[in-house]
Amino acid sequence: MASAIGGRSDQAFLNGYLSAPNTLPVSKSKETCDESIQSIHVEGGRNSAFYTAHSYHTKVPPEAIQPFIEHYSKPGDVILDPFCGSGMTGVAAALAGRRAILNDLSPAAIHLAWNHTHPCDSVALMEGFDLLERRLGRKFQELYSTEHSNGTPGLIHWTLWSTEHSCPFCEKPFALWDAIDHKTGRVGATVDCPLCSKEISRKDLRAGKSRPAWIAYELPDGKRHEKAASSKDIAKALKFKREDIAAWTPDIPLGADREMYIRCALNLRACHRLQIFIPLETSMP
Repeated sequence: MASAIGGRSDQAFLNGYLSAPNTLPVSKSKETCDESIQSIHVEGGRNSAFYTAHSYHTKVPPEAIQPFIEHYSKPGDVILDPFCGSGMTGVAAALAGRRAILNDLSPAAIHLAWNHTHPCDSVALMEGFDLLERRLGRKFQELYSTEHSNGTPGLIHWTLWSTEHSCPFCEKPFALWDAIDHKTGRVGATVDCPLCSKEISRKDLRAGKSRPAWIAYELPDGKRHEKAASSKDIAKALKFKREDIAAWTPDIPLGADREMYIRCALNLRACHRLQIFIPLETSMP
């Protein structure tokens, strides 16, 4: 483990997300439900406070999970979600009067799940948001700025990144995003080079660096748009280097025996350590 910096250490960072075995909840009920849930219409919106608190792929609204928890368990029971993602099962369990044990291979998922399922001081939270806005608002506007087709400034909501590959025929680099079906998002065993139109077997492609390929942004009038990342967008996104970050960050080795290291092939992307940027101090006005 790295030494403590600014009163923090890697181990101290991790301890907040770990539970001792003797502190885990135990179900009060010994009964199980053998009846299958009847066909029901479950409504789960994607604009609720729970869902929009933080984006996460494969996220399911807790309102869509709660009916199943209520049918197959009793109040006071413990719900186990070994692949919890952002913790929506834990949120649904709490709404239904149950407790939950959440687990995930992803450190980012555990960070979100822990914060989604633990109470906080709402006043302090709003004050914290206001403080971040005052200190970082202008910087965020700069970092996530883009331009509409008519030159109107926009604010980026999300960016899709794509790996770059060299065509074995024309030898020119292209983004994989430019060679797939954007309507279905499917990638077949072969792709056509977007530059020379030659058919390429995917197994012959060698991944290079990643770069922005598609951007969703909002204009001052509140309208949302999407577009291909421009050369200016790409240059801005790639100009930032981790070495330029002066704030303390966790620096935890990812052993080759870890499940996430093996399943996500992190070794192929030269990812050997967990490093999450968490700004502790900022001198911005």
